[in-house]
Amino acid sequence: MTENWTASGTGLTDRMADREAAYRVFDDRRPSVPWIGPQTIAGRIASLRREVWRALVDAADENMHVVLSATEIAAAIASSSGRRPANRGNIQHALRWLQNAGLLKVVDRGVGQQSNTYRLCIPRPKAPPRPRRPARDYRLQAFDNRATVWSPQRRRTWRAVWQAVLATADSEGQFAGDVAQLADAASDKLGVDIADDTVARVLRWSVAAQLTDQTRGGGIPLYRIRTSSVDPA
Repeated sequence: MTENWTASGTGLTDRMADREAAYRVFDDRRPSVPWIGPQTIAGRIASLRREVWRALVDAADENMHVVLSATEIAAAIASSSGRRPANRGNIQHALRWLQNAGLLKVVDRGVGQQSNTYRLCIPRPKAPPRPRRPARDYRLQAFDNRATVWSPQRRRTWRAVWQAVLATADSEGQFAGDVAQLADAASDKLGVDIADDTVARVLRWSVAAQLTDQTRGGGIPLYRIRTSSVDPA
């Protein structure tokens, strides 16, 4: 392996980590199959392909380019394994397999005695995806659209009440207009006391602003949030 194996060049530890990651690319493309033994023909072929890949990785420069002949690859494998050099034809078969697998590309075919120049096709690690912003509740957006001209204090207080309404509503958008319960929930959210009368005013306003419909009267009326309440008033 050349001294500047990685583009980062930040030291031996980084180079070793990059090389190990490059080794694993082969296994990612061709995972081991437990029922194929290493002494079978298929096992020996797979082992040679892996050794050829590792020899290419070791010899690659910082641009993932490597210039090696089949004979040189066989010698490198023999040196690292302590075994006799592999058959040159088998090395060439392994090189073709790596090309067909998308791991290797010939960038310059050698002329005469010159060796081919290969590029190792190692995928760059993907950047972690950006965390997605949670989708904004269209019902809260509908409220904000109507509250833009209010004073900051009124907007904060009434918004806390509306958020308490949204938290209380069921999957159909229906909720009970229990002003005391909604006032408690809104007060807890805002951190200040909100009067029952304020909640009653918000409920009346929500009907007038076409955010809700009152579906039942009585001591504790029922309301339903309009599904079309996202439209500006």
